[in-house]
Amino acid sequence: MDSIMLERGNNRDVPKWIVLQLLEACNLRCRMCYEWGDGGSYIGKKKLDTLSLQKVKEVIDECETAHPYYELFGGEPLLYPDIFEVIEYIHQKGSKVDMATNGTLLEKNEEALACSGISRIWVSIDGDEETNDLQRGAGVFKKAVSGIQKIKDIRRDKKPKVGITTIVTPKNANVLAKNFFEFAANCPIDHISIEFQNYATSKEYEEYKVFLKNNFGIGEAEAAKGYVRDTEEFAGIDCGTLSEDMVRIKQYCAEHDIKMFHNPNVISKENYRCYFSADWEGMRGIRKRCPFVWLHAEVTASGDVITCHTFHDLTFGNVYKNHFLDIWNNEKCRRYKNLLRAGKMPMCVACSRNYSQLGGHSY
Repeated sequence: MDSIMLERGNNRDVPKWIVLQLLEACNLRCRMCYEWGDGGSYIGKKKLDTLSLQKVKEVIDECETAHPYYELFGGEPLLYPDIFEVIEYIHQKGSKVDMATNGTLLEKNEEALACSGISRIWVSIDGDEETNDLQRGAGVFKKAVSGIQKIKDIRRDKKPKVGITTIVTPKNANVLAKNFFEFAANCPIDHISIEFQNYATSKEYEEYKVFLKNNFGIGEAEAAKGYVRDTEEFAGIDCGTLSEDMVRIKQYCAEHDIKMFHNPNVISKENYRCYFSADWEGMRGIRKRCPFVWLHAEVTASGDVITCHTFHDLTFGNVYKNHFLDIWNNEKCRRYKNLLRAGKMPMCVACSRNYSQLGGHSY
């Protein structure tokens, strides 16, 4: 990227948090995944996209002066052949980077990851071995735990930080604390994020399609379709037990210097009941507006630029056709942000971060 482009970037709005979806391919088929799970948007897709290394570097070059922090995502990012070159390039430009992974390839890449300077690694773990593998596949738990332990054994100065992301679903909600304490006793971690499964009813989905059609002329919403669930799927969740478990886990994390994030933020039986019954108006801790559209941008594996990590149907341009910052500052993106100043999209209720007044995975 030439110096002219960098100079242009100095005088423009730049997101503080940039997710790079390096590729769509994944080596797992986690059942609740909105990409590759039951009803996921990538199922049956004929061609899987990969973001080119050249485009990755161009985006990083454009944003260099703002020093945003980056998150590498997939699919499974450790399948990306140039991932360590990407990490090194981000560091050269003065930014930090972390990564989300299913953990199955950690051990294979343990030395490179430990020496890469990556700030944090988020590993998807949903419970004990039985619970986790029921959702993610046989043998996944052992591979992920082994990888975490190997990296912690060989890292220097406690870097990279290693933690787990747990998605609360009907499969693990009633044994969350039991599974967590069993895991923590055998595999110490630096941080944990517990997020309730994102979902929406068909009603919100249909309203979202109308929103896209009326405001942006978009006729389909295939990505959002992967989030549609019937609330009957969550009927077996004991919200009283779940809230008690969350309190115990939070206390343990405070006592053991484990940084904890959780969405929804308000822990209570009634709040959880509202979430899993789609009583969105009864939820506590609801954000007045989503801050991420002003702070966050994502470049998908196909090169599309979006502002929401959850919903990929509304795109604002493509880095194979235009510069990233031109897209981030274009009229369509500004119009979308103005719409969200007035109120949220119908599908925003489906995002567990909608019910959190605290920050996310920030440094």
